[in-house]
Amino acid sequence: MRSYTQAVQDKYVPGLRYSSEAQELWALLWQVGGGLFAERFNATAASLGLSPVSAGALMQLLPGEPISQKELSERLHCSPSTVVDPTDRLERMGLVERIPHSKDRRINMLVVTEDGRQLRDRFIARVFEPPEALLTIAAGDRLKFLSVLRELLAARSKRPRTADAAAR
Repeated sequence: MRSYTQAVQDKYVPGLRYSSEAQELWALLWQVGGGLFAERFNATAASLGLSPVSAGALMQLLPGEPISQKELSERLHCSPSTVVDPTDRLERMGLVERIPHSKDRRINMLVVTEDGRQLRDRFIARVFEPPEALLTIAAGDRLKFLSVLRELLAARSKRPRTADAAAR
């Protein structure tokens, strides 16, 4: 087995050295997911006049399917109070409307407007457009990588959500 002394790029974790192939793989996935995707996400949001938080909220709202702010906060893995500001901004921009719940008027439901649907569609199309670097990888290698990532996600979904936290 190879000795790992390769450093993670300093902008991510200054001074960290990989202790195993698994740690190196995890760090690289983190850099790709946390770095490249976040850069694309934030730049696309800005180009469409959205903050990253508002863009994330809009992305989680499915047109034609109203949800409560509480449900939106669950989708975004945050507290309900955290979604108030981004949904206020989306509402001011005419991208969502708040309507009373049909059975409980204390609950506001979020509904994507037609303008919101169009902007959401453009945002998602741009964010999920594969970067050029990914397209330079041979098709067979991309399929292998896709298969491995699907296996990783499938294994994760079979474990209790607290398993990683309990291991710490």
